[in-house]
Amino acid sequence: MSLFKRLRDVALSNIYALIEKKAEDPVKMTDQYLRDMQEDVREAEKSVAAQIALEKKFKALYAEQSALVKKREEQAHLAVEAENLDLARRAIEDKQNAEQKMNEYKERYEQNKAASENLRKKLDDMRKQVSAKR
Repeated sequence: MSLFKRLRDVALSNIYALIEKKAEDPVKMTDQYLRDMQEDVREAEKSVAAQIALEKKFKALYAEQSALVKKREEQAHLAVEAENLDLARRAIEDKQNAEQKMNEYKERYEQNKAASENLRKKLDDMRKQVSAKR
């Protein structure tokens, strides 16, 4: 009986070896690797686009608040010239609030800009890797 067991083991090992060899075809595995990398590039492109949109949003908010600061400053000067101190005080308070928002938006814009640049570099690296593998 030991002979039959040995023959069965040899046959099974040969069958498993054939299955593994076909399952691990280097060409197929390389093709799958490239498809996976291309999918990763597409996902990275979506992430970069979303980050750029966020960057532009904060840039617009910053510009809007900057314009509001200038407008409130001009209004305060005009109110002082017209000797309307109550209106000048409110314009200065609005200006200070707008400056706080402006500074916050500027900081967020700069953070998002740096993140966008970082993601762009990584995306470029990914694209270079994919093109080098082809």
